[in-house]
Amino acid sequence: MRLISNKKRVILRGVIFTTFNEFVENEFGYETLDYILLQGEFPNDGGFCAGETYNPAVLVEMLQHLSAKTDIEMNSLWYKYGFYAFTSLVTQFREIYDDKESPIFNDNVFDFVEQLNIMHFTELKKIYPNAQFPRFGIEREDDQITLIYSSEMKLHHFVKGLLSGCIHFFDEPLELSMTINDDPQNTFSKFTIKRR
Repeated sequence: MRLISNKKRVILRGVIFTTFNEFVENEFGYETLDYILLQGEFPNDGGFCAGETYNPAVLVEMLQHLSAKTDIEMNSLWYKYGFYAFTSLVTQFREIYDDKESPIFNDNVFDFVEQLNIMHFTELKKIYPNAQFPRFGIEREDDQITLIYSSEMKLHHFVKGLLSGCIHFFDEPLELSMTINDDPQNTFSKFTIKRR
């Protein structure tokens, strides 16, 4: 998730929005995307630029309109979008990088997830130098890997979708579980990926 944080607000990179539009059109059809874009006053009428930054409230509003249109609840849509976004984003970033040693080219789930912080704070910083990414607590064992996610955005179901998309992308027999700590003073989610 490309989050940029400053003293006044949190903003998202445009690639999240362009990928969302792609997701809606591919999964629900152009008519649904057109419906969503006609419901609000979106920047550039919804013609987002991947390299620009936007208010995350815009993405939340778009998901709300999608939920109203499809009768699918928000958490399920965040999950579906995350699942779709993993393959789309990894494919985009792999086309950008020449260095095949980059973590973006890892060929299995455990190696990929274990190096998320390296990807965010080393590799993706090359593309988005001003971005501040969420940092993950990651612990790897022989048969499982645990990830702790904490962010102002609280997109637990989106992250679950991304991780499920990761498992699907690498086609591995793994199980994913999520636990959310809803303490207002310390909200985070814990994801565990286990070998079957």
